[in-house]
Amino acid sequence: MPSTRLGLAGNCNLGNTEEPCAVINIGPGEFQRQSDRAGMRGVLDDFVVKADEAFPGQMDIVKVLKKAVPLFDGGFHFSGMLGNGDAFVMRDAHGIRPSYYYINDEVIVAASERAAIRTAFNVGENEVQELMPGNALIVKANGSFSIEPIVPAKERKACSFERIYFSRGS
Repeated sequence: MPSTRLGLAGNCNLGNTEEPCAVINIGPGEFQRQSDRAGMRGVLDDFVVKADEAFPGQMDIVKVLKKAVPLFDGGFHFSGMLGNGDAFVMRDAHGIRPSYYYINDEVIVAASERAAIRTAFNVGENEVQELMPGNALIVKANGSFSIEPIVPAKERKACSFERIYFSRGS
């Protein structure tokens, strides 16, 4: 499958859907105005395709994220998977949305809730790591992974509702 195929999921709330769409010369349609992820996906799709065209078969998702993420103003924890099997998880620079991951010899998993990972994998609190603001967890198709700084971290503005609501496994 071409590396330009992109699946995207996440917990997002952007305040500027129209500006990123203008960068790729599209006016956001009704769907993009109603869905933050649709606007994000449009921008990421465009950058992924252009990166793959410039360097066929050698597309670098870190470079794509460094170009796209500064355009997104708001709180987000989103993940994506490319057609070549590479995947990523990204957290906003202010740490508005929570973001956690767990890695062992068999699995790499991320969620916006620590309790969800702890419950699903029956692991201790200290085994689930926080993805720090402005960073991305990059997972290559071969199973290798790294944590990459994408944008500089800014003043923490964590959403108190999410911290309280998602702090329990139930």
